[in-house]
Amino acid sequence: MLILAGLAAVVAALASADADAWAVHSAEVRRAEARLSRLIQEAETGQRGYLLTGDLTYLDPFTTARRELPAAEAELRYLTGDNAEQQARLDQLRPIIDEKVAELARTTERMQAGDQAGALTIVRTNAGRDLMRRIRTAIAEFDRAEIELQATRAERAAFRRSILAAVIVTALCLAAALAWLVIRTDRHRARELRSVNDALRHEILQREQAEAQLHAQRPRQQWDA
Repeated sequence: MLILAGLAAVVAALASADADAWAVHSAEVRRAEARLSRLIQEAETGQRGYLLTGDLTYLDPFTTARRELPAAEAELRYLTGDNAEQQARLDQLRPIIDEKVAELARTTERMQAGDQAGALTIVRTNAGRDLMRRIRTAIAEFDRAEIELQATRAERAAFRRSILAAVIVTALCLAAALAWLVIRTDRHRARELRSVNDALRHEILQREQAEAQLHAQRPRQQWDA
């Protein structure tokens, strides 16, 4: 019983560790998602700053974000490779991001070519604003799904930890019960052994007394003869 309880504790501990790992995995997914969202916002911020000032240094966030976005998306895809629903959301998000980056690139290229009016005309179409809204909505939906998944995984980890605690307590109770049973059995056997020994001693004493009486009677019988 103790061996079985120990094996059950090991299985419960492994299951709890696995659930904890998945909860941590969800946190990593959300971190990667936040990075992707931040890069898109930084790209738009750099574009706006450049269009307003004409200062090329404002384009640094856009250039950096444009360079890092593919890696950020690839990381997010890798982390959600086990989740078909999140992969589908990324499939929907990808073309919107590409369209947004292309819109930002068109405006900055117009500005660099000296056509500030043309760049601002593109901005005034509000196409970029609408694309950003769609991106935020898609990312918010992705994040909401991951939060729900993270909560489910955290609950599963807590449940498995409670099972582990219950198994350990059960194992301790079994050990205590087994120890009590062994002690009780030993005491019972000790009492039986004492009873047997007492009976043997009593029987031996009776035999010794009978033999003593027999020896005492033999001389008297010889004298009478």
